[in-house]
Amino acid sequence: SDTIPLIVRPSPLIAVQPAADVRKCKSEKNVSFNVTAQGNNLIYQWQEKIGGNWQNIEPSDNNEGVAASVFTYKDISSMTGPVHLRCMVSIANDGCPPLPSGESTLSIMDPCPSLNE
Repeated sequence: SDTIPLIVRPSPLIAVQPAADVRKCKSEKNVSFNVTAQGNNLIYQWQEKIGGNWQNIEPSDNNEGVAASVFTYKDISSMTGPVHLRCMVSIANDGCPPLPSGESTLSIMDPCPSLNE
């Protein structure tokens, strides 16, 4: 009988999840989210939940890092919340489905609470 080789590839491991609950004031302008994963040749893709479905975030003038471990909204002053995010992590060319991070919820406050409240 013929021998068929079995190739076992390790899946990525998400060691540090993005913060679950992030609260920012519109006046703070930018906000960043990060995920720490372990593995070789990692690929990252940040997603936003829109209408109950996860969609890849496309690069724009208001964000950076859609395909990196750190994702930043550069200006949240015109955004409304809550915004639900996660990062899909995979290993390049391994043929396995990506691993989703935990969900992070961005709450955008306007106006910001004062210290007297």
